[in-house]
Amino acid sequence: MKKLNIFKSTVFSLTVLFVLLSGCKSLFAQQDNLDRDYEPVVITGNNLSEFLSVSTSQLFVYEYDEIGDTWTQIPFQFDDVGDDGSYFSETDGTLDSNDELVFMAKDMGDKAPNYSWIEDSDSRNYKRYEILVTDGTDAGKKAWVYVYRSSSLTHAVTTDYVTANQGSDEIVTENYSAGHNTSIGFLENIKIKTAGGGTDVDIIDRQKVRIQGSILGVPYTITEDGLVKKRLQFKDGPIRVLREITVELSGAGETTETSISERYYDRMSVTGGGSGTLESYWGVTHLRQSNDMNANASGMLFYNPLNDGVTIDGSGGHEAAVQLPESGTTWAMCTGSQGTMVQIVDLHNLGNPQMLYYYDNAGGGTADGTSDTGDGKSYGDIGIRFEDPNTGTISIGNTTFYLPANQSSSTGSEMADYFDNPLE
Repeated sequence: MKKLNIFKSTVFSLTVLFVLLSGCKSLFAQQDNLDRDYEPVVITGNNLSEFLSVSTSQLFVYEYDEIGDTWTQIPFQFDDVGDDGSYFSETDGTLDSNDELVFMAKDMGDKAPNYSWIEDSDSRNYKRYEILVTDGTDAGKKAWVYVYRSSSLTHAVTTDYVTANQGSDEIVTENYSAGHNTSIGFLENIKIKTAGGGTDVDIIDRQKVRIQGSILGVPYTITEDGLVKKRLQFKDGPIRVLREITVELSGAGETTETSISERYYDRMSVTGGGSGTLESYWGVTHLRQSNDMNANASGMLFYNPLNDGVTIDGSGGHEAAVQLPESGTTWAMCTGSQGTMVQIVDLHNLGNPQMLYYYDNAGGGTADGTSDTGDGKSYGDIGIRFEDPNTGTISIGNTTFYLPANQSSSTGSEMADYFDNPLE
């Protein structure tokens, strides 16, 4: 059985069981008891090989209810993926081996007996796929859905978990919203909405970046203000919004471009997860990525594996332990009446060392000696800093959950456990 890791990779696979019509009634009914409601299920086209080259408009996903012996179409989407792995290089509308089917784990149902079928005659001309998903932390928790092909079915579900306002560069779900700076395209607004268990106030000043180094002896420092937005692309479906931004960065007379991919879901977002190359020519000595909160976040508590409830208030009087492991998973959580954000990062031994970045001072400044940006104040500026980073292939990405207010530290470790033990 393959692990379905929606966090660490842009290509996913899943064990899929191939089911034929049968006249034999199932002897042992199995019901949905999967409770990982925040996560999507992503399946590549090569696991639906009978449907390759078929128009995705003829493919539908259903859940089965064993008690009522009923079938219900669930929200889903198909995303074209090009040979280069990009979501934006191919849009042919037919299922290819690397395309992705996406639906939410919370919409799955019970195992159907082989004799039970949806009420659609054309679907009986084809085989169907039974998809079984198992909780990586508890093999006893399972759920099922079924993929049908039909030329007579229609898309009957109007649920849209996430939408993109491309003009304002804002992502909106029932539970949270995420806004981006329109000039550089970086995060500058996060609200945990009332329906999502928060107070619907913006708690983020901005996402910050620092890159320091020297090229041929000429030192440079790059901040997020120095980035130039070159291209911004969206794909907006009912299950997720795909967002990709390409920015240009310049230092010591040299320029380069890099692309950042993001996937936004009902309660979570995934940034990056692919890999890139850090060229030795750039002579990078310091990297930092952090999210600086604003005054609305005052009173929230910061947790991670080394810090238990550090108060965010801009007073400058709260220190945080900063050493991080050389590799593996780490997490950080900010929680209060405003809502909760849990961010999980898979470290790849990039820095020498790599450390938590934490700075809480409304008077401004930074913890790494670089110039300040944004509103000139720091309320729990939290991230990761890498000193003398290794060159070559690197991978930096994170997963963020947007959750209800006043969570305990166990929530952060639970989300990290899900990260390390993905759906299978």
